[in-house]
Amino acid sequence: MKKRIILLSLVLIMIPSSSIFADMPIYCSVPPFINRVVSPNVLIILDNSNSMDEDFYGNAVGSYSPDSKAIIAREVLINLINTFKDKMRIGIMTYRLGEDVEEYHIHNSPYFCSYEPKSYCPNPPNACIVYCQTGDLNAKQECEDACQSDNPSFDVNYFDEIIQHYPIGSEQRNRYCRLIYPKTQRMVNPTDPANYVYYKHAYPMYSESNLDRAFCYSTSYNPAEGAPWDYYLCYRTKTGTSDGYPDSYSDYWFDSYFVPTDTDYALGYADFGRRLSWVYVGRTWFNNSSPGDGYLQVPVDDVDNSQLSRLLNKLAILDEDGYMSCDADDKNSCSYIVNAGLTPTAGTLETARKYFEGQLAGYGSPIQYWCQKNFIVYVTDGLPSVDKDGNTNLTDPDALMPEVLNELDALRNVTAYVEGENRNFDIKTYIVGVALFPEAKNKLDEMAVHGGTDVDGHAYYADTPEQLYGALREIFTDILKRTSSGTAVSVLSEEAEHGASLLQAVFSPEETVEEGGNVYTLNWIGHLYNWWIYRGLEVAKTNIREDHPGEDKKLILDTDSGGDYVISFTFEDNQLKIKAYADTNGDGAPDNYPGSPVAIYTSLDQAHPVWEAGEKLKEKDPALRTIYTNIGGLTLFTETNWDLINDYLGSEYTDGTDDQADTQKLIAYIRGADVYGFWSRFFGSSVWKLGDIVYSTS
Repeated sequence: MKKRIILLSLVLIMIPSSSIFADMPIYCSVPPFINRVVSPNVLIILDNSNSMDEDFYGNAVGSYSPDSKAIIAREVLINLINTFKDKMRIGIMTYRLGEDVEEYHIHNSPYFCSYEPKSYCPNPPNACIVYCQTGDLNAKQECEDACQSDNPSFDVNYFDEIIQHYPIGSEQRNRYCRLIYPKTQRMVNPTDPANYVYYKHAYPMYSESNLDRAFCYSTSYNPAEGAPWDYYLCYRTKTGTSDGYPDSYSDYWFDSYFVPTDTDYALGYADFGRRLSWVYVGRTWFNNSSPGDGYLQVPVDDVDNSQLSRLLNKLAILDEDGYMSCDADDKNSCSYIVNAGLTPTAGTLETARKYFEGQLAGYGSPIQYWCQKNFIVYVTDGLPSVDKDGNTNLTDPDALMPEVLNELDALRNVTAYVEGENRNFDIKTYIVGVALFPEAKNKLDEMAVHGGTDVDGHAYYADTPEQLYGALREIFTDILKRTSSGTAVSVLSEEAEHGASLLQAVFSPEETVEEGGNVYTLNWIGHLYNWWIYRGLEVAKTNIREDHPGEDKKLILDTDSGGDYVISFTFEDNQLKIKAYADTNGDGAPDNYPGSPVAIYTSLDQAHPVWEAGEKLKEKDPALRTIYTNIGGLTLFTETNWDLINDYLGSEYTDGTDDQADTQKLIAYIRGADVYGFWSRFFGSSVWKLGDIVYSTS
C-alpha cells in the first residue's frame, strides 16, 4: 500500500498543477483516475440471539454444531475476511447480552410430529400447500406425484386433525397447512432406531436440566387452537410406525399441560398437535431478554495480522466444551461470540450509528477521510423482538419496525467530525436474512430499501449454507464495485510539443459485458484507458482531454472545429462524475469551468478515450500476440519455450508431473486463451484477456 501511495505522489508531481486537480488530499485524490487507496469501512453486525443455536431448518443443534447457523455463518465470514482483508477495513458488532445469561440445556422439539411414513415428503412442491389450503384437485395430483416419487407410501390426504378441523379458506387452515403439512423432515427415533420421527418444523426447547427425551400424546386432544390447553401424557419410549395410542408407548414419565410461549405465537403456533416430542442436544447459553442495544466486538480497522487475529478469535469455531468454557460474568467480554437472548435490531443499528458518528463511549469514529465509503452488513435470522429500551414484543414485530426503519434512514445521513470539520456520510446497510419464513422476508425487504442496498426491492436471502456464502460474497464484491477501481497513472510521453498521452489502469471486481444481444458477468477484469493530456504554457491550460467529439485519434483543441473536450474527474456525493468542457476558441483552457460542463459522465465507459486496451485485446488472436519475458534477456513467452520458462513459475510447474502440459496451459492462459481449470474470462465467442492489473503500475 505504501508503495502505491508513493507512486501516486510522484505521478501527480510530473503533471503540472492546475485548478482541475488542486487542493485534493492525497488519500482522496481522484483526478485523473478513480482510486481505491482509501479502503472502505465495513462493520459486520452478526445476529447472536439464541436462535443461532438452530440449523437452517429450525432444528435445535447447538451453536457448536457444524450444522448450526452460528458455525456456518462464522465459517463463511472467516473465508470472506481472509479473501477481502487487503481490500477493506473490517469490524464486528453483535447484540449486547444481558447480565443474566446462564448455562442451560437445549433440546430439539418437533411440533405436530408423526411416526407414520405416509406423512413424509422430503421435497414437496408448493402444490401440496395449495391442495391443503384449497382442496384444488390439480394441486392434489401434482403434490401426490412429486411426493410419491420420493416416498411411495406417501398419503396426500393424511392431514393433522387441526387442518381437518378448520374449513377451507379460513386463516387457521391456511396457516397450519403452511406450518405443518406435509412432514418434510425426519430424525431417527432414539428408542427405535429402525424407524423415524417425522415433522415439518422443530424448535429449541431450553431447560435448566437435561430432560433427555420424551414422546407425548394427548388423549383428550382438542383440534381447535387456543384455550382450553391440551393435556399430554409423556413417555420415555415410543416404538413402531403407528400414530395411535397406547400400544407403542411405554416407560411413562409425567403428564402436563403445554401452553404456547410468545415465541410460539410469533411463529404462528397456538397449538402443538396431538403428538409432540423432544430429544436432548447438549448445553448452551440462554437468556430470554436483551438490553436492547448492540455491542462492538471488534472495532473497524485495517486488517493487519493483529486485527485479523482479533476478528478470527471472535469468530472461533469451538466444540461444546470450548463454547461453554467462558467463565466471565459479562458474556459480552468472552474471547468468542456467545449466542443468547433476543433480537434488538433497532438498538443495535443505533449503536452502529453512534459508532460511525464517534459518539459511542470509548470509541472514536472509524471514518478517516471525507471520501471514505462506509457499509454495514447485517446478518440476521429473525425479525426484531426487542425495542431500543429492552422491551420485549415477540408477537407483533410490525410494532417494532418503524424504529428499525428510522435507524436505517438515519444511517444514510450520518455526521462525523473528519479532517477538521463535521461532514455527512451515507452509510448503506446490506440486509441478509438467514432461514426465514416468507412473511418475515417482506419485513427485511423494507429494511434493505431503507438501507439503500436492495436488489429490485429485496434483501439478500440464504435458505441454505451455500446460499449464505453466495449472498455474503456477492455483498462483499458489491462493496468493492462501489469503492474500487483504478491503479496508478503513467505518463506515456513526458513531452511531445504541447501533447502527450496519459494511461489509466483500472480493474473491476465484477462487470457486465454484452455480446450478440446477450449479457455476461465477468469477474476481476482490467481496462487500460488512454487519454490526451495537453500541456499548456499556463497552469490553467494544462488539462486532460477525451477523444471527442472528433474521435479521430488526433489531439485538437478547438471544439468548434471538432476538437476534443477537456475532462475533469470529481467525486460528488461519493459518486464519480467526469465533467466535459468545451474549448471553443482553442486556447487550451476549458470554457465556463467549473460551473457549466457540456456533458457529465457517471462512468468511464461513457467517456471517450483515445483507445482502451481491454477492448482491443479482446479482438486479438492469442496466437498472434507478441509477449516477452526477461530471462537473462528477452525471451518470447510462447508455449514452445515452456522449458525455458517453467523454472520461474513455482513448484507446481517443476514437480515432475506433467510439467510440460501444466506450463503450456499457463502460458496459453496468460496469452489470452480460455483454458479449462483456470478462471474463465469467456463470454459469447470472445475472451476478455486483460485481467486485474491493480499491481501493474505500482
